[in-house]
Amino acid sequence: MLVASACGNEEAALDSSELPPVCTELAQSTGEGQELFQALMADRSADSYARLGQFYLERGDVDCASRAFQSAVSMDDQLWKAHYGLGLA
Repeated sequence: MLVASACGNEEAALDSSELPPVCTELAQSTGEGQELFQALMADRSADSYARLGQFYLERGDVDCASRAFQSAVSMDDQLWKAHYGLGLA
């Protein structure tokens, strides 16, 4: 039962975690951001969202960072770096 519930949450996270266009544009404005965004599009993993969130945070975009970290947390609530990043944002 717990596994089925976790899978349902992961599907919901994938559906609700699209980043707004302004966040996508910011990620694609640098080589590093492009690499992180391409990795996210390839695997849609919590870790990829957390790495992209860190990228946004380092550039001072708290809104995009918060969205990326929240997506990471909703996909994997055990990912400490996503919780930490969300707290910083």
